[in-house]
Amino acid sequence: MKPLIYYVSGHGLGHAVRTTVMVNAIQRRWPDLPVVIRTGAPEHVFAANPDADYRYMGLKPAERLDVGLVQIDSLRIDFQASLTSLRDLLARSDDLVRREAEFLRGIGPALVACDVPFLAAAAAERAKVPVVAVSNFSWDWIYRSYQDLDPAWAEAADRIASYYSSADLLIQLPMAPDMSATFPDRVEVGLTGRRAKQPADAVRTRLGIPPDRRMALLTFTDLDLSAESMGRMVSQNPETVFVYSAPLHLDHPGFYFADDRRIWYPDLVGAADVVVTKPGYGIVADCLANGTPMVFTDRGRFPEYPFLVEAVESYLHHRYIPSADLYAGRLGIVLSELISPRSNPGWPYSFDGAMEGAEALAKFISN
Repeated sequence: MKPLIYYVSGHGLGHAVRTTVMVNAIQRRWPDLPVVIRTGAPEHVFAANPDADYRYMGLKPAERLDVGLVQIDSLRIDFQASLTSLRDLLARSDDLVRREAEFLRGIGPALVACDVPFLAAAAAERAKVPVVAVSNFSWDWIYRSYQDLDPAWAEAADRIASYYSSADLLIQLPMAPDMSATFPDRVEVGLTGRRAKQPADAVRTRLGIPPDRRMALLTFTDLDLSAESMGRMVSQNPETVFVYSAPLHLDHPGFYFADDRRIWYPDLVGAADVVVTKPGYGIVADCLANGTPMVFTDRGRFPEYPFLVEAVESYLHHRYIPSADLYAGRLGIVLSELISPRSNPGWPYSFDGAMEGAEALAKFISN
């Protein structure tokens, strides 16, 4: 069979995580379909998925087909560096599209999917390959929200929208704005959150967490916590063990490292009494799928944030903590208050969005 080439944004980990769920569903729908993942995201993120069957073909930094946003850490955006990176990418866009179209013609795929590198859509069009976008937002929408900072953001957004216009269809995930102007043909699907497979007690035993302690899972890739802040977190919450995984590194007693190459990440989410995080699609979806309570903080000026927070506030037991308090380690009150049954009453979407997306791809191809 001709393969599916799946392009994935290298910004953050949420795009990669939900892609693995989509690939699983696609291969349940087409067991013999070869899948190639083309991305600047690290390979280990995909390798952590125990079910996916794919070929990873990484993009070097100079070959990447979007740039996302440059972040100082998980909570802070460097807008000037982001705009500089975006301008550089757009200056090289014609050459990047040409080269990627040549790559596609060499492989001869049946279909291109993208979540959601905009130049991938343009390359697919040039190679005359059908292309479907999969996302809950588009980069032109993100960048246009910064036009008050610099008119160049709006100019870039206009160009990016023109690249997205190459897409034949958008498979729209939940927690999304109105994207009808950029993607007039859309199919809405349910959530792609991942449910835990291992019992919480078994996961906690593997981590060495005593049964009388609460487990708080910190889901950041980078968080600048001082030794004083970590000490305050531990002293204010003596009944709580703080768990984290790579690439986050927190060297302090009371903080447990969990190797997510050995323990599937959704099993950590399912085992946790609470997740402490910035709202991103991947972790919000996993918490919703497992009913895990959440302590969330602000993440700078990111326009996706209100849509994710609305879902958290509507369907999860939660508390908000200002980022200044998080950096200072002042978590005592919010964690002590957050004791609740695991539930997400009234969630308006299904929890089988990946299979619904696979069926949408099948219908698209058959037409």
